[in-house]
Amino acid sequence: MILGDLCDFESGIIISRVSEEQPEETSERKPMYHLYENDQFDNNPLLMDNETSSNQIFTEKDIPTLKENDVVINLYRAKAVKVNNFYSNYIINANFVKIDINDTLLDKAYFLYWFNESLDSKKQLIQDVQGSFMRKTTISQLKEMQIILPDLDVQTLIGGIYEQQIKLNNLYEKKMKLSNVFSKGIIQNIERGSVRK
Repeated sequence: MILGDLCDFESGIIISRVSEEQPEETSERKPMYHLYENDQFDNNPLLMDNETSSNQIFTEKDIPTLKENDVVINLYRAKAVKVNNFYSNYIINANFVKIDINDTLLDKAYFLYWFNESLDSKKQLIQDVQGSFMRKTTISQLKEMQIILPDLDVQTLIGGIYEQQIKLNNLYEKKMKLSNVFSKGIIQNIERGSVRK
């Protein structure tokens, strides 16, 4: 099957077309939105020490926002992620596309595995960008990608294993980060103690 028969694709907005100046008067303040960009795409909230800064826009226009577990594809990196609750109500720019998956046919986690890891997906993506100076996948290319679907229960099993591995990797990263902070703290305490002597 082709992805266009399994998913609806919603392009990110062109920021310059919706961003408006914030008026001085507080009584007429326009709604403010945070932008979901590369920093947010790359960021794992589990590993964050504090909130990352994000660009903001002000507009009264009705614009679509992200919600937890939405699937977003970075068009320049040809990589897909599930949106963490931390980034609910953010908006995506034109470097991203949000996809709404028909989950009666395609398991969301299985799609993430297939799109990010499978040789089948990688071959199609490489073929689509050959000769391009900059690697950017288009929505029309995504819609035409061919995917062979196992039974839904098999998809769910594969997708579940893939998500568990991502969670384990994230926990391992967090453990390593905390271990490094702990070790550096001990070393600094030893250094301070040796200086006093």
